[in-house]
Amino acid sequence: MQHVVDIATAAPPSFGLADELGRLDGDWHRHGRHQLLYASQGALELETEQGRWWLPPARAAWLRGGTAHRVVVRRSAALRTVYFHPTALRGPDVRCRVFQMGPLARHMVLEAMRWGPDHPPEHGVAGRFFPALAALAEEWMAHGVDLRLPHARSPELRRAVALTLERLGDAALTGPQVARAAGLSTRTMARRFQAELGLTWRQLVQRARLLEAMDRLAEPGVTVTEVCFAVGYRSLGSFSTAFTELVGETPRAFRGRLLGGAVGQR
Repeated sequence: MQHVVDIATAAPPSFGLADELGRLDGDWHRHGRHQLLYASQGALELETEQGRWWLPPARAAWLRGGTAHRVVVRRSAALRTVYFHPTALRGPDVRCRVFQMGPLARHMVLEAMRWGPDHPPEHGVAGRFFPALAALAEEWMAHGVDLRLPHARSPELRRAVALTLERLGDAALTGPQVARAAGLSTRTMARRFQAELGLTWRQLVQRARLLEAMDRLAEPGVTVTEVCFAVGYRSLGSFSTAFTELVGETPRAFRGRLLGGAVGQR
């Protein structure tokens, strides 16, 4: 169930809002308040003018007030949003910043749901909690990484990107195969990728596979090796090297940090 709340006129300077979402293809909109978007279950796709981000429970996004965005849910998701008054925090000098959700971040965002848009503005505990959350959020965002997939502008390249994402787990997938399926020559597709995305086709594949890997590594009960092959890598060594270069830590360290040292990391 999605709550309908007038974010602009809510009395508290900062508050939490919980929504249980089914399949959703959200409209473009914007708020004057800053937002922290987090799915405690399921996954969100967040889209801004700068690109698209996947937000599983391992990640959250900060949106600067006034940023146009929309949310897509492919299956279902438990959306937990914290709205901050524009003066509550500065945040990074970007419209959107995605960062990893450690145990403290997860617990604090979920705890924020205690104080919804109807709580008294002068509530003593809330008045201390949200400034503390804002200060910590600025620290978390300082370690954010750019894990977005930029937008393709032309219909042909959008088709090529969509075909690529549908077959991420296919280790035998090649650029020429995608180009033919999208109705482009290999040379034209390569030129369009650089012009529209600033990436080569191979760089897009690697980034998308590693984003998928980050989602899977956040799931209890799977191993790093299983994730490696599920997302289309043929060797654990190449997967670990690419993951570390993009994320800044090994898949095992990443998984251990998210799951608090859970077993099954091999």
